[in-house]
Amino acid sequence: MHDNDPQVLEREKRKNLAGTQQDSSPHHKTHAPGWNEHLASESEAHIKADKSTGTVDEIVKTTVDYVKRRHPNDSSSQSFETREEIEGPLGKSQNKNMTGSEEAVRADKT
Repeated sequence: MHDNDPQVLEREKRKNLAGTQQDSSPHHKTHAPGWNEHLASESEAHIKADKSTGTVDEIVKTTVDYVKRRHPNDSSSQSFETREEIEGPLGKSQNKNMTGSEEAVRADKT
């Protein structure tokens, strides 16, 4: 969906005019060929999804395949969480008065 982003609207409009929008909405190839979800409003996309005839498993598979094609270099096994360091007196109290579950979690992480 475009969320009124002029760049998305222009890019997807060009895809439609060139006839290359078929990969934009993989779920709708059978009942709505030519549909470009990126040009749709949120409510239009919801209505179109409700009319989909596939099973949940089929829809999940096509969604996963679509995401992998659209973002081929993404690694789903990596976490981008950063560790926050605490400064001050609490930051220096590592390993003091840890509960058993805290020690187990720490052991699992190392």
